[in-house]
Amino acid sequence: MDSTLKSYLQRAVRKGSLEVIDSTGALHTFGDGRPDPTRVRFTSPEAERRAVIDPDLQLGQEYAKGGFVMERGNVYDFLLAVWRNSLNVIPPWQTIALYGWRYVTRHIRAFNTLGRAKANIHAHYDLDGKLYKLFLDADMQYSCAYFEDGVSSLDEAQLAKKRHIAAKLALRPGMRVLDIGSGWGGLGLYLAEHCGVEVVGVTLSEEQFAAANRRAEVYLDL
Repeated sequence: MDSTLKSYLQRAVRKGSLEVIDSTGALHTFGDGRPDPTRVRFTSPEAERRAVIDPDLQLGQEYAKGGFVMERGNVYDFLLAVWRNSLNVIPPWQTIALYGWRYVTRHIRAFNTLGRAKANIHAHYDLDGKLYKLFLDADMQYSCAYFEDGVSSLDEAQLAKKRHIAAKLALRPGMRVLDIGSGWGGLGLYLAEHCGVEVVGVTLSEEQFAAANRRAEVYLDL
């Protein structure tokens, strides 16, 4: 087992019981030896190092990639075993250095150039639309819904949101609306149909742009 990971778990896990199978297959036990311990397994030395140096990001990524596997219990059990009594445990120096570097450079890393904005949008939105259809409403509304009294479904709440936005804008037929970050075009189509306005949608996502234009063409043909 990675020595930094082992040292941290020995200091952090005092209450409860945690078993860790390292990348070589060796079993390590931490905690007070209570029965029915949570058991996890690391499948590579790299996964061990990443999980202890940058747990906020890398632990979840290793879980998704298969580098960190739950053998007994679930992820919540593991987090509870590690962090419920580790608030006063000093993290490894590598972790402290990484967090310090992120703090010092946060303004530089957050500076959103045109190229970076395009890359961020591409990574987030230019995915197969089937993914978003799994959790969005039928109109593909991405921003938060508006649950009025008596409204229980996501589709109803998203429709209420569009009505609410239209009412607050006090739109009149013939007006022009600029929809910045127009997504898949649902709000723009709603405003055009129900308020009689001309809508121009702007998005950096190629997938959203194509989908919104397809929907607009269908609307104009009706």
